[in-house]
Amino acid sequence: MTVDHAPLTITASSATVSYGAAVPTITPSYSAFVNSQTSAVLTTQPTCTSTYTTTSTAGSSPPTSCSGAAAANYAISYVAGAVTVNQEATPSITWSTPSAITYGTALSSTQLNATSATAGVLLYAPASGTVLVAGTQTLNVTLTPTDTTDYNSAIASVQLVVNEATSVLSVTPSLNPSTYGDAVTFTLTVNGNGATPTGTVTLTDGATTLLSATTLQANGIQTVTTSALSAGSHTLNLTYSGDANYH
Repeated sequence: MTVDHAPLTITASSATVSYGAAVPTITPSYSAFVNSQTSAVLTTQPTCTSTYTTTSTAGSSPPTSCSGAAAANYAISYVAGAVTVNQEATPSITWSTPSAITYGTALSSTQLNATSATAGVLLYAPASGTVLVAGTQTLNVTLTPTDTTDYNSAIASVQLVVNEATSVLSVTPSLNPSTYGDAVTFTLTVNGNGATPTGTVTLTDGATTLLSATTLQANGIQTVTTSALSAGSHTLNLTYSGDANYH
């Protein structure tokens, strides 16, 4: 009577790792021992390995394998597994919250100074040279890695406080000196370091209002004409209401 060897299949384990991760341990699994036997009946245990290394390319699947097992009553065959290498988790970006700036200050490397240990291109939004309106603004950066096979893109953001700027006011009379009864036109100008100021201006001569709150023209100027000034020296007071960017 002839008794054939029973078939025994040894399968190498599989694993999923991130790019650059340590080499996983590969273990065998068995199908199918008979008579309630276990791997203890093997006279030589299998050796299991993988071709995966810490530099294996993301997206690749280096094989795993087992070999070298022996048993008196079994005909052994092997099934390979694989180590699936995923792309690395999003690279980290270091970006400290920048100091507050005053409206009219253009963005520069002083604010746009994010760094990353992963080589690549940092693209900012808003871009360098942008003048932001006053208030709390959000700065964003996108890192596009040089090695797009093994690394994902990353994004980060910080908050930047843009303080209102101080406006510069001036009053220019059309006649100075003038003669009592002359019609004198006063040009009221509000300047700023950035967009043209908006808002209203008021002009007073002591307790007398020469111009009540009136909206500035598009060029930041307003005028008022009067012939009611008494003889003598006058100190005029120009008041500006301010706007979103200026006070």
